[in-house]
Amino acid sequence: MKKVLISMVVGIFVMGQASLVFADGYEGPGIGRRHVSMGGTGIGLADDWTAIYWNPAGLTQLEGSGIGADLAYPIVDQYDSNSIFNGNFADMSKDRNDVFFRVYNIPGVAVEPAQFSKTKVTSKVLLPSFGGYHKMGDWTLAGGMYVQVGSTTDWEDTVQDTVNGAEIKGSYLSELGIIVNNFSIARKILPNLSLGAGLNLLYGKTKLEVDKSYTSAALPALNYATSAASDADGFACEWMAGILYKVHPKLSIGGVYRSGADIELNGSAKVNHSIVPAVNGNSNYTQSFPYASTWGIGLAFRPIKKLLFTSDWTRTDWTKMRREFDYDSPGGALQDENYDLDWVVSDRYHFGGEYNLCDNWAVRGGFYLDPSPVPDKGASLTLIADTDSKAYTCGIGYNNKNLSIDLCYVFAEGKREADGIVYKKRVNDIGVTFTYGW
Repeated sequence: MKKVLISMVVGIFVMGQASLVFADGYEGPGIGRRHVSMGGTGIGLADDWTAIYWNPAGLTQLEGSGIGADLAYPIVDQYDSNSIFNGNFADMSKDRNDVFFRVYNIPGVAVEPAQFSKTKVTSKVLLPSFGGYHKMGDWTLAGGMYVQVGSTTDWEDTVQDTVNGAEIKGSYLSELGIIVNNFSIARKILPNLSLGAGLNLLYGKTKLEVDKSYTSAALPALNYATSAASDADGFACEWMAGILYKVHPKLSIGGVYRSGADIELNGSAKVNHSIVPAVNGNSNYTQSFPYASTWGIGLAFRPIKKLLFTSDWTRTDWTKMRREFDYDSPGGALQDENYDLDWVVSDRYHFGGEYNLCDNWAVRGGFYLDPSPVPDKGASLTLIADTDSKAYTCGIGYNNKNLSIDLCYVFAEGKREADGIVYKKRVNDIGVTFTYGW
């Protein structure tokens, strides 16, 4: 019996550690509320300081110097009709990242329910960005910082043993953030052709806390508690390149490529179990997190002075997503792991427009399709209950001499069903951007 319990605990805590960087993952539609409000389009336009993200070649369109700040506040609701698994160990799924299992399934004595009851989890996170640029002769230099990937999942629930009424509490906290520090340079090499390049220093940080307790007033001898925790961070570099071609005074075409990188996260992990102390322990570890590469093309067309249409296509290569953990002192519940998650390439399609009401005010709107790269077998609240989503964007902008202010709202939702389980995702995102140039 002791060996069975040890194998169960080892399996669950290894998966709990591996889940962290994918739990409730959220990648935003871009930076700069003007571009986001036009359906997340900016590759073919890229005419402000946020070109450090969209397309560095667009920096050549700027004059003088300028600074800007952007703040987005996405609220992401994810729903899993099956809640979080708490069934038999033999039925656990590593692909789905089940982080709990029931220890007791003894008819007439103690029977834990096969799953928890809370089916929805909400992630709220602030994504700040800022940057600046300066034109020096034929060259434009720029730089900034943005948080394009960020997530916080804080789930907890309480259910009861169906026989003796014991209280079973489970909690799952995960945090992920990737901060991008950018330096870009651009130059117009022909009257209608500009090239740009950028270097991104990536800082990644992850945190995980998993806890479960079983408390029976009638049978206190059955009581137990389990926990796992980890914390890690690390750096990596990626490069990016962009091109912008003015086909006509009313039409421009742009292209961008971001190389992606493997971020090496270094941290520590700890496991405790009150029934099987043999699995308790501490270890430093290294985790390789693949930051996906992205490329895309975009168009910007202005048929008349007051009206602008934009569209982008972007492709993100998620195929390198994997679980890869190396422990300094492997053993017990902390075991090395390295395998592919079978994520796929995703293609996003963005469309938007802007209409200038007068010299100072503009209204904007847009739409984009965001397919999920996560296979059906990998969907869950403890991994990512992701869906193919449709997003609708709108915004308004004010520009007065050197100062501009842009407001934006994004609504996105999606739904899918796999193996009889329904997954839903909904995003409400508000944001504001301030830009000052001289």
